[in-house]
Amino acid sequence: MTNDGVQSDLKQIVVIGGGASGMFSAANVARELQQKQAKVRVVVLEGTKHTMSKVKISGGGRCNVLHDTTKPISQLLSSYPRGSKELNGLFNKHYTPSDARKWFESQNVQLKTEEDGRMFPVTDSSQTIIDAIENVAIKAGVIVKKQCKVTHIQCQMKENEEINDLNKSKHRFLISYRTNNDESASKIEADAIILATGSSKSGYELAEQLGHTIVQPVPSLFTLSSKEYTKPGNLFDGLSGVSVPYAETCLKVKVPGKKKKKQIVQNGPLLITHHGISGPAALKLSAFAAREFHNLQYHTSDLYINWLPILSEGASFSDDILIGGRKIDFPIRNVQELNDQLWTLTNNIPKKVIASNCPIRRSVSTGEERKTVGLIPKRLWKKIVLHSGFDENVSYAEAPKKKIMTLSRNLMEFQYEMSSKGVFKEEFVTAGGISLKEILFKNMSSKKCEGLFLCGELLDVDGITGGFNFNACWATGRISAKGVCEFIEQEVKA
Repeated sequence: MTNDGVQSDLKQIVVIGGGASGMFSAANVARELQQKQAKVRVVVLEGTKHTMSKVKISGGGRCNVLHDTTKPISQLLSSYPRGSKELNGLFNKHYTPSDARKWFESQNVQLKTEEDGRMFPVTDSSQTIIDAIENVAIKAGVIVKKQCKVTHIQCQMKENEEINDLNKSKHRFLISYRTNNDESASKIEADAIILATGSSKSGYELAEQLGHTIVQPVPSLFTLSSKEYTKPGNLFDGLSGVSVPYAETCLKVKVPGKKKKKQIVQNGPLLITHHGISGPAALKLSAFAAREFHNLQYHTSDLYINWLPILSEGASFSDDILIGGRKIDFPIRNVQELNDQLWTLTNNIPKKVIASNCPIRRSVSTGEERKTVGLIPKRLWKKIVLHSGFDENVSYAEAPKKKIMTLSRNLMEFQYEMSSKGVFKEEFVTAGGISLKEILFKNMSSKKCEGLFLCGELLDVDGITGGFNFNACWATGRISAKGVCEFIEQEVKA
């Protein structure tokens, strides 16, 4: 018997962290070893009262479990600011997003794909996903211990040999943890560990104890707040809830030794809020420029919004775009080119009031008829016009050339004053974690410590909103389970 009451011939796997990836890994490793009739016990140590708490609140309680698994993997990988190279091999060779979908379907979880690619259970309840994972874990005999906070992991040499290299030595682990009901430390032994502690500071500390390097964690997926533009009477005042179907955001960052600033650009729908801007165009920028925003302390005036990126895409949209009723069959690539087009309106539609008439429109089909709609919502258009210095009732015939240029700049290169970051719904995503150079992705094993496996948000991998983080979570969890199974089988043979 070991000091935690386990038979000496029984192998023990301890999963530290009962989140999505940890529980998915535990369920899979236990089921696979059970099918092989291996003498193994799988224990999950979770520090809080509940397992899979993030799954519970994901997607507003619906659980955005995956992103459209019919899309090419190369397209899915473009949504990972960090880790796409490593996930490329994982998704293509070891565990595809389709494999994850099939796993849930095998547990009688029916999934649906929405227009934006997000996938949810048809029940629209995150409990469906939680139940599927828990049911597999329970049937496979996984023991879950809640409110058990791991404080230390010690490597114990087999046959009392000295440890010189954790990645080469044959050892067991002695895990110390505390429970809410007992201030004294409890201990549990393990032949293998799956570390799945998410973005918690304690998880990083445990990884460091075992020789790993932590890439500094910083926030990702946040809204871009502006005290200046949400002030009473300023541009976004009264516009909360207004959305632009397709906009572009751009952060310009100084690069040491170079005159030209680096540009980080993202596009998609943009939503104006009480505090600033949100929506995919803002959130994707926050993810892909997570470190740059952190270095700027979330305060910058080098952030620009192009409300009309569709104009510069020319060929793909030219048949639908009109300016002042005239079809545009060439791309408008910059402020000067837009200014030239808007200036023609002083002759083409001279009597139209600028603030009341957005002249940049798209022709859309509505059944047998076609109609035109403004590319910018009416309320936002009016605000941009007034912000450009026009009076409310000025017509195009009365427009000064200088103000037309200002309007053109505010439409294509609006300078946004960011004052802070905001929280996006229930998303808690970080950029950073265990250095990916220290992980063997074919089995999610540690290159620093034999018998240690890693998965989930603990790694320096993160995706944008839309199910991508769960894609990575299921894949790293499943492959870590496979890696542990192979490791335990080798241990038994030895």
